[in-house]
Amino acid sequence: MSADGRDGSGGVRVPRAALEGSGALGELAEALARALDADLADGADAGELRVRWRCEGEHVELSVTPRERRSGSVRGSGRDLLVVEDDARTARAYVRLLSSYGRVAVARTVAEAREAWTSGAPWVGLIVDVQLPDGSGLDFVAEVRARDPHIPVLVLTGQVEPARTNRAQELEAEFAFKPVAPESLVAFVERAHARARVDDAAVAAVIARLARTHELTTRERDVLGLVLSARGSARAHASRELGLSPNTTKVYIGAILKKTGTPKIADLVQAILREAWLEQSQDDPGERAR
Repeated sequence: MSADGRDGSGGVRVPRAALEGSGALGELAEALARALDADLADGADAGELRVRWRCEGEHVELSVTPRERRSGSVRGSGRDLLVVEDDARTARAYVRLLSSYGRVAVARTVAEAREAWTSGAPWVGLIVDVQLPDGSGLDFVAEVRARDPHIPVLVLTGQVEPARTNRAQELEAEFAFKPVAPESLVAFVERAHARARVDDAAVAAVIARLARTHELTTRERDVLGLVLSARGSARAHASRELGLSPNTTKVYIGAILKKTGTPKIADLVQAILREAWLEQSQDDPGERAR
């Protein structure tokens, strides 16, 4: 037993008298789960903890262990985020960061990701590591795109390889290098949830009003609409759809940002999606509560 009460196996012993009649056992168990999360073995499932306790003489023993994963247990409910990441410590960090936006499920291999994707309700978005134990995350993304060309996907890799970047863009997935900034992950998840909540008509109405207010040209309005509909690189998507060079599209995006007084295109996208959802929820009060 260590000086802080830990027994070296993911548990602690506390005096039974300190808990009896206090109603604090459940609260202490939850606090223990949070405190020991970072100390779990790397093989533990991210965010999936089981807390046990038992009375033994004058003490109560509490312990935390990872839940056992069963085949087919990773399923989406229609608003869940699927993280495909084989490094358990990294996956746990993603779960802790993003779980406030909804349930975050973790698959550790291409096989688990494929099983999750093809079972249960649709997912709100995917965060996929490229290098997985049984194959490439990009191959899995290609399978996803064949079934759903619209779901937001963020591809992550620790290696700077142009071929991977190019393929991610071809699959219309966002792309980031590890270690990825927390704010980039949060922004992706916020956009994914916003896109899942709003319909195209609501977004189009906000864009039309924005174009009138800030005197956007017809081409600028077209570029902005395509940026909103992009699942991956907004500039690449708009360039491809309008037959423009990436540099020309960059000029149009720069003009849009200058006219609207917005520092980054991601900020403008988020603001438009938020406004569209607010207006849509006014028409449907039940939507705001979802």
